[in-house]
Amino acid sequence: MVSEEVGVRVMLLDSKGLRIMPSEATKGHAFWQPTRKVYAIPVESAGSLEGKRKRSSDQQTSSSEFKEVISELKKMKEDLSKVKDAQEGTESAAQRGTHVTSFLKNVFRCTICFGSTKLPAACCSSCEAIIGCIHCVEQWRDDNQATSEFMCPLCRAEGEYKTVPVIRELQEALVSIDANDLQENGQ
Repeated sequence: MVSEEVGVRVMLLDSKGLRIMPSEATKGHAFWQPTRKVYAIPVESAGSLEGKRKRSSDQQTSSSEFKEVISELKKMKEDLSKVKDAQEGTESAAQRGTHVTSFLKNVFRCTICFGSTKLPAACCSSCEAIIGCIHCVEQWRDDNQATSEFMCPLCRAEGEYKTVPVIRELQEALVSIDANDLQENGQ
């Protein structure tokens, strides 16, 4: 009846957007109360309403996608904490390397010229400390030859010095320390 008056095929919907189907229940006066809101829409636009209904299912899908994104974010957070732990381990290793470097600098510092000891080095036979470069120690001995015996500049004990042999790896480490010092000082 409505379709005939409007000239377009229409569909009747209630206030919730549900289609009112023709049946015995919809033919009586009790169904068509004056407070009931009824909407007539063209059948062609009913497809757009179905799209709106699909959006709610899309929202359900998007909530599952949202849960997946949250789980991915949690995994990324765990990975980030692992990376931070590894970075802290690397930093502590670098600090240990710096500590070892400063220790080697102090041990192999020539007490005569105050530079890095050039191997072979001289070591005191009494205090067993590395005195310095053999060349510097011999020059110091010649300059301070008041006695016939060698006197250690560190402990002042008389005796001879021992030679610390050239160990290739140690020599390379000392050379690299000297090279790093030159780079840091801008020379």
